[in-house]
Amino acid sequence: MLGVDDVHLLDALSITLLHHLAVTGAATLVLTVRTDPVAADPTTPL
Repeated sequence: MLGVDDVHLLDALSITLLHHLAVTGAATLVLTVRTDPVAADPTTPL
């Protein structure tokens, strides 16, 4: 079993790895994601 908090913050490679683990049955995943709007990237105004 693998738990990952704040999945919405993961990069593409990490998401790909989690997808592979789930599809192959190599791990049971417990994931959390925010339901409220995530704040914009703080560097955007720069």
